[in-house]
Amino acid sequence: QGPMGLGAWRGFEKQQVTVTRPSESTTMTTVQWPGCLRDEAALLGSFCVAPTTNNIPVNQEQQLPRLTFQVEPQTPSHATVFLLSDENDAFQRLFLGGDRGNVSAGCEHLMEASKATVFADATSGHVNGARSLTGSLYHRWYAIAVDCSRPKPMCPNITRAQISFFHPNSDGSIDMCENLAMGSYGLAAMLKETIQKTLENLGASNPLHVVGLSPFSIVILYICALAMILCAVLLGGMSRVEQDQGKKLVYLRSSFAVLVAGFSYLCMSTGNGTLFLKPTGGSGPATSWAISSTSLEVAEEGMHVSSYPLFYIRYLSMIVSSSCILYNLCVIAAVDAPSKKLLLFVNASMWALFLVAALIFSPLKWVVWLFSVLFSWACSWTIRKDLWDASSMRDRPTRRLFHKLAALVLLSWTVYPIFWLISDGTRTLPSDVVVMAHGAVDILALCIFGLLLLRNVPKLSTLLPKGLDGETELLNTQT
Repeated sequence: QGPMGLGAWRGFEKQQVTVTRPSESTTMTTVQWPGCLRDEAALLGSFCVAPTTNNIPVNQEQQLPRLTFQVEPQTPSHATVFLLSDENDAFQRLFLGGDRGNVSAGCEHLMEASKATVFADATSGHVNGARSLTGSLYHRWYAIAVDCSRPKPMCPNITRAQISFFHPNSDGSIDMCENLAMGSYGLAAMLKETIQKTLENLGASNPLHVVGLSPFSIVILYICALAMILCAVLLGGMSRVEQDQGKKLVYLRSSFAVLVAGFSYLCMSTGNGTLFLKPTGGSGPATSWAISSTSLEVAEEGMHVSSYPLFYIRYLSMIVSSSCILYNLCVIAAVDAPSKKLLLFVNASMWALFLVAALIFSPLKWVVWLFSVLFSWACSWTIRKDLWDASSMRDRPTRRLFHKLAALVLLSWTVYPIFWLISDGTRTLPSDVVVMAHGAVDILALCIFGLLLLRNVPKLSTLLPKGLDGETELLNTQT
């Protein structure tokens, strides 16, 4: 985590760095044979320290950020450890700027510029110490080792250096310090961290931090969930004020369909009802996938995430939602009961097979997908044949409404198998694109279907022949 241009080789030994996290507030860095800066100093590590208050009670000084280090130089090298802060640009001036002559003159200049100087033990030659770190802004601290036993400072041979960084007020990463050097982008990142810490202090988790999903995908899922729930509320409100019993039932079914889909998107936005797949080999369409059982790295930016989300709850909810939509289509077309049952069966089978195929990681999934395509074709054929013929017996307003709704359903049911092929089938699309496409197609198939019903549903007496499913009989009883 240091500047570029370090000497990564010490004689015949190569620099090795190991970073571990014993706890959320502690980062342990172990460096073997650290690289040299201008052959004058060994860089042991750089650390980003969050702002601290100047008024720390004596009994709470242990809550300050702190570096604890153990440095073991190789005999006959000697080492003195200096802690430099970039608040006064000491590190940049001494090693990246034009003050090289001052460093070469002796270690006195380093001692003046450093925040702390720790000398080696006279017996073992090891350097052991700990220092608290303070500052008013996010800034970097650098730990360097210098051999001051010679007239000219030299880079010592360090066999091993172990530095423990205690960071109770930050995550210990260097992101914030790097963001400060990025202008407006850095300010945006700082604002993001401030919001996250505010939510943590309030006891609320960050809604845009879901393992395996990028913040962009989560925002899209929340927007889709909100749109569907609002649409369901609108349709539910229409059913409350509608006097015609047949139209009331149509509105209620559509409201229920959109509400189920909306809650499924709400579950997906919080990471529930989702499996995350990880690549296990290959590349492109030939990539092998497996269900991940561990926490996955969350992508903060861009279109790429390190895993692929499989929203199984969406498939389960679409079995219910699409069945309600198709049932309404059957009611408007006044189709007979056998055709209605056939349509609902092939539709539920299509969605179930989509889910099964998505969970299969062998070539067998393409066989299952072909069966789902057959069921999709059977669903479309039933609409084009049975429902279309039945609707021809209705009056003109009813036929016009049915043709609009049927065209919408046929378009959606044609897109679903193709979209599955390039999303959960081959997984070639970025997950953010998949989330957007899922939301767009589902809103088209469910919300737009429901909104088309708001002004155009004819009275029940014009939709069903007497006695069919008991709905007209109920209306006649009320009238």
